[in-house]
Amino acid sequence: MTKVRKSTRFVLFLIAMGLLLPFDGKICEAADYNGQLGALIKNAETYSRQGDYANALLMYNRAIKIAPDDPVLYYRRARVHGGSGNYMSAINDLTLVINADEKNSKTRFPGARKFRAECFAVSGLPQKAVEDYTCL
Repeated sequence: MTKVRKSTRFVLFLIAMGLLLPFDGKICEAADYNGQLGALIKNAETYSRQGDYANALLMYNRAIKIAPDDPVLYYRRARVHGGSGNYMSAINDLTLVINADEKNSKTRFPGARKFRAECFAVSGLPQKAVEDYTCL
């Protein structure tokens, strides 16, 4: 039987209990939301650049569970959906971003409506695309 150090066993126990989360060999404390969120976003961006959209989506989904009111996460996830050809999911996320943007006095995502229009166009919904392009 392999001898495991007590500290390693303790870390594995914390992971099993959901108190620590492993990410690419790194461990982030679940209570450290900012650090965990940063790690998730960094991993999602890495996966996305590599074309590994499934893992990028997994990371963004986890990040959204931590910060469900952050439109930046929905915008980034929409970009991943679009890159993977899942345009309807991208449209859903972009709609959330656009609605959040309309509630603010300053537009934070000027490209969201254009990207949504492009998703509508490739999804066979040209009238919706025209509506979005008209708003630009």
